[in-house]
Amino acid sequence: MAMDCSLAQISAIDKEMKCFPVRKDPKKKEQYDFDNGYGGVRSYGGKRSHEGIDIMASNDRSGYFQIQSATDGVIEQIGWLRLGGYRLGIRSKSGFYYYYAHMRNYAPGIKKGKKVKAGTLLGTMGDTGYGKEGTHGKFAVHLHFGIYRDKKGEECSLNPYDVLLKLK
Repeated sequence: MAMDCSLAQISAIDKEMKCFPVRKDPKKKEQYDFDNGYGGVRSYGGKRSHEGIDIMASNDRSGYFQIQSATDGVIEQIGWLRLGGYRLGIRSKSGFYYYYAHMRNYAPGIKKGKKVKAGTLLGTMGDTGYGKEGTHGKFAVHLHFGIYRDKKGEECSLNPYDVLLKLK
């Protein structure tokens, strides 16, 4: 179970994140939005709290919005998770873990161990997860974006809401 981190760590993330994790629509027709749902109750897979921010697509079209790396780092995890669907995790040089979930697909060349820069295309927003591999359509299209840090051997989640507001 994750625990909250300190404000000092949030300040460090504020300096490390260089761009918003979802690219703007180049046609300027569609939008994305988010609110502070961090810590909210979740029930699929057992009672738990929401450890990130959901960035919602205005058009609810899987594959429409592109996801980019918010920071420099190395892809540490990629693939299917029952709760997160197609997801990936990037470890920054300072040790923070940036988690992108419910993706429709991955961009060409995205694989475990690859070094990425802030702004690198990672894939597209989707509605995958909450079941066996390939499950989609159980909720609206969105990107779940989370940030974690190891704190004395325990996973520590941070609320990225304020940093995302600055980058939007």
